[in-house]
Amino acid sequence: MTGPENVTVGLRLGRERLRLQEFVSAVAVQSCTAEQCRSQAARLERLAEVLREYARTLPEESPGGTHPGGTDD
Repeated sequence: MTGPENVTVGLRLGRERLRLQEFVSAVAVQSCTAEQCRSQAARLERLAEVLREYARTLPEESPGGTHPGGTDD
């Protein structure tokens, strides 16, 4: 993936993360409907496909023994 594609994926992941946090909060207080749950499941399936496609562009192991967002402890 090129730099702009990485930015696009990063922005999409950020938006999806916020949506997921909102949904999890709604589930926690039981204020969501069955339709909202089905809609969220479909959104997560689409996000999973984006992540699988992105993962195909990455090396199997990151240089230096770390992974994005992680540490090597």
